[in-house]
Amino acid sequence: MAKTVTISVTLTQAELKLAEKLAKEHGLPLAQCVKQFRLCDQVFEEHFETLKRRAAAQPEGQPFTVMGLFDDAEWNDLDRGLKLSLGRTFNHFVRGGKLPGVRPAGKNSSNVQLYEKERPQTALEERLAALAAEYGPEKAEPGPLTEELVERGEAAELAQLLEEAKLAGSSTEQALARQYEAALDEALRFGPLENSRDEAFCNCGEEEQGEAFDGWDL
Repeated sequence: MAKTVTISVTLTQAELKLAEKLAKEHGLPLAQCVKQFRLCDQVFEEHFETLKRRAAAQPEGQPFTVMGLFDDAEWNDLDRGLKLSLGRTFNHFVRGGKLPGVRPAGKNSSNVQLYEKERPQTALEERLAALAAEYGPEKAEPGPLTEELVERGEAAELAQLLEEAKLAGSSTEQALARQYEAALDEALRFGPLENSRDEAFCNCGEEEQGEAFDGWDL
């Protein structure tokens, strides 16, 4: 008869709950489940999947912490090692771009890492980013960028996007539109706008020019 050895094993509350669940599902004694299944790995995977799912469901632009995605009872049931593993793995996961739409957002006053779900870029933001990439970072600010567009006779599209953002955009987008509109007005030297408009917008047809200026106080 093979010699047996008795070993005492300490389980966390989460591991014990999982072992009891597996014992019931497989019709095995609790001790056999502890021997047969990698409880710590399964506990981690279950909680990490919960963490990813809840992070993806967060409101856009609202900072959150790993701990904040669990209720108090859930978090308190986790042992310190599992909490640290979840935090480290989630941080690497986000920084590696493996959770689309979620990004690091600095740290709070307690030096705890914050994350936030990014909102999709609007048409105006996408166009501004494309123009900045095209003309270079030194011309990404409102003043230099609008001056460049006016000089090239390519300001009509931006004017149209600014007007749309002012009418239907969020408060953040409306503020951005006002900032660039002021810069565009300055670039066009708004006083003699009637004289400079045709030259500044020469690369678009008359119909498009009219649409771009709809709603402007000319």
